Amino acid sequence: MNGTLKLKAEWLSTDGGKTWICTHQYFLTDPQRRAFLDNTLEGRTFKLNEENNNDRPIKPS
Repeated sequence: MNGTLKLKAEWLSTDGGKTWICTHQYFLTDPQRRAFLDNTLEGRTFKLNEENNNDRPIKPS
């Protein structure tokens, strides 16, 4: 899929931020099509990627 996905979610980490689990997903969209997607991320685990995008620096909340 081309384009940027917009996701608002709650994330939980129990290992100091090395891995994260998506605990609640509010929406996932494809702005190019202006459509909500059926993809579900809740319950999936993600590993922190050390690559930092200068447009959106990684900052603790």
